[in-house]
Amino acid sequence: MAAAPAAGPAPDPTRPSAPSLLHRPDRFEDRQDAARQLVRCLQAYAGQRPVVLAIPRGAVAMAASMATALGGEFDVVLVRKLRAPWQPELAVGAVDETGWVYLPDDGHRHGLTDEDLAS
Repeated sequence: MAAAPAAGPAPDPTRPSAPSLLHRPDRFEDRQDAARQLVRCLQAYAGQRPVVLAIPRGAVAMAASMATALGGEFDVVLVRKLRAPWQPELAVGAVDETGWVYLPDDGHRHGLTDEDLAS
């Protein structure tokens, strides 16, 4: 019989959880405020030289400040949004600079057909 997977570390009660950040009506003042709040959530990685990955346009400055605050480095990931055929602002997946495509398992929840996902 296979062993059960090890449980992760216990949540830090002094740190806001991701849902508490995501469901606030006044989430962030600006991108740098978002970066500061994320750094608070990621303090367990401080001093471990984490690599913070940024997606261009708005996240590069955020990643730089987060990497500095956490004692790590940052790099840029070049990706393009895969758009829903009927709504160009709706991202249904992504493709990276090497051509690797990410399509979430739940793509059909957006009303996508197998034909849509194949194109």
